[in-house]
Amino acid sequence: MQVGIHIPTEVNPTAHEDIQYFLEKLVAACCVVQSKVRFTQFISSEQHQAIEGCEHVRIVNAGIGSIINRSNKKLNRALKEYPVNVLLAPMTEMLKVQVPLFLCALNLARWEQAPNDDPAPLKPTEVRVWKRYCFQASRIMTPTKYLQRRFLDFFECPLDKMLVNPVGTDTIFQEPTRSIAQSPYVILYSDTLARPVMGRVRAALEMIAEQCPHQVIIVGPGYSDEPSNWGLRTMRLEQCPPVQMAGLYQHCDAFIYPGLHDGSALRVLEAIRADAPVVAARSGAIEEVAGDMPVYFNPGSTNSIIQALRKVIDNPGAHREAMKKKSRHLLQTHNWETCAWKFLDALNQFEQD
Repeated sequence: MQVGIHIPTEVNPTAHEDIQYFLEKLVAACCVVQSKVRFTQFISSEQHQAIEGCEHVRIVNAGIGSIINRSNKKLNRALKEYPVNVLLAPMTEMLKVQVPLFLCALNLARWEQAPNDDPAPLKPTEVRVWKRYCFQASRIMTPTKYLQRRFLDFFECPLDKMLVNPVGTDTIFQEPTRSIAQSPYVILYSDTLARPVMGRVRAALEMIAEQCPHQVIIVGPGYSDEPSNWGLRTMRLEQCPPVQMAGLYQHCDAFIYPGLHDGSALRVLEAIRADAPVVAARSGAIEEVAGDMPVYFNPGSTNSIIQALRKVIDNPGAHREAMKKKSRHLLQTHNWETCAWKFLDALNQFEQD
């Protein structure tokens, strides 16, 4: 079985960070548990890192607009030269290929609606186009039942086409590690999913600054129009290697995750594995995945964010200990080996076809 992987180029390359990470971990786990499957990565942009465990084929420096059609043609030519049984690709850009398509998605934020959405959700006509695209796909992989339901809501995808395959978490996050920051501090995760809530979170942190003399460490790829200066007592890290992230998680007084429409809860799971006290927006799949372990806030209310922050920061040790007691079963079901086996089982249908 030869599996192709292609991550199309988008206007916002930072949107690929989590899907790149997911595919890297999936391929690595598949290579460990199954030697019969081979991977070929078709790389169309310098923005995308080569995934270890794959044969690498560079096809074009793809762009946007009319170049997308040319990119599809060059991808199809590459697929003829390097044939695969199935092509695994994220739900980011429509591909017209001559091989079975296995789509994957960690969120459907571009179609979700929430206060202050920018850009606005796609128009109904565009949703219909994506609906046809989903029907043309052979399988669609999502990490949660929440996201499976959203595929059904938006695109009326048949349930037998959907594979719910939870993401894993790395054991590195629970291995004792020193922090690169001086305590006390809180971590705030910033990306495009968090963008609509970041103003309220910053306002909440400013309002409790006197009672909370913590440094704020903002981690994540960010977004196009984020502030150039986050202010005093702030450290901005757009990239942070897992081992350093582990140290930050393990010694923080709170990990604040304000992402809307998150379909995987990947960052929350990482923090839980590190026993970090988690403060999260009640949105997307987070509650489905993490249950009552985080302290939740209403992402539309600054007062709700303040109350959640105070509840954790006033006694972070108690929340950390509570996390340790509750997390064992959750983390057993979220590991990359299980994720790999579910994906490999789903590939059997392509061999049968």
